[in-house]
Amino acid sequence: NSKKLYQDNVINSLQEDLHDYLDDFDADDNVNHDDVHSVDNTNNIKFADPLITSVIAIDKCSKDEIPTLFYTHDETVKFENDYSREAQKAELLGISWSDWIAKRTDEDVAKDELEDEYNNDFNNDDEDSFIGFEDLE
Repeated sequence: NSKKLYQDNVINSLQEDLHDYLDDFDADDNVNHDDVHSVDNTNNIKFADPLITSVIAIDKCSKDEIPTLFYTHDETVKFENDYSREAQKAELLGISWSDWIAKRTDEDVAKDELEDEYNNDFNNDDEDSFIGFEDLE
């Protein structure tokens, strides 16, 4: 009987939630919600047998791994700066960033890495300047 009581409580709770949800709609929507509340939903809801009564949480990673799951502030800033430079290069070529990135070759990636090293060596903080393709050839 406790199983039946539990099922009845769940059904009543769902019906109350549905009623509250429908009441949130504008009163001028001219929809009759009374029909929804009068439906006997007991035949439409099925419960697993046996009912799940406990939940066991299993860590998917160790506590030591958690910090590596997220980008650091420096990594986020580097990503934003790289994207900005790439978008500027694409704009100079008159194409979209997605077209520019799709056309990149291994040689272009190597040039970008050289550019990053050059900029890091000289601590170039000017976001508007970068080495273009023609400067590396």
